[in-house]
Amino acid sequence: MIELPRKKTGSNKFPLLILLIGGAIMFVDATLARIGGLIVILLGMVSMYLRSGVQLDLAIHQYRKYMKLGWMYFGKWQPLPETEYVAIVRMRLSQIKFTPSQASFTQDDSGFLHNYNINLIFRNSTLRYLTIYTGDIDDTMPLAKTMAREMQIQLYDCSTSQKKWVSVDELKG
Repeated sequence: MIELPRKKTGSNKFPLLILLIGGAIMFVDATLARIGGLIVILLGMVSMYLRSGVQLDLAIHQYRKYMKLGWMYFGKWQPLPETEYVAIVRMRLSQIKFTPSQASFTQDDSGFLHNYNINLIFRNSTLRYLTIYTGDIDDTMPLAKTMAREMQIQLYDCSTSQKKWVSVDELKG
């Protein structure tokens, strides 16, 4: 089984805001308000530890998008359609990248910011593709190669402007 957790980017301030609001509600001198504040605090704690991602079980050809809280997984297993190939696709996040300087923010010469998606492309299915992972090129490229090798299918590399097919034999070596 392959587990592909969603990569967390930056710090998530939403759970902290919920905890702060719940704590403020707890100072109200009413029993129902304190119970409500306790519920809000519990929701904030749950949202801090909630994770999500995709699991693939290649032995039984099923996948699920899951939510994970502690050791418990929530999500429905679905049949995995016949996979034609694995694709790694470069996605542009923004057109201009700025860096801080002494005066203000200046445009960086390195160009665009990108994210990379690993997609499973399906054959003869109403579901044409499934994005199973998003991250940096350093994370996604080895993972895409491993998945293509394990599934014994080709990899279509769209991570650069020179798109190319990578055969199963090239992935072994």
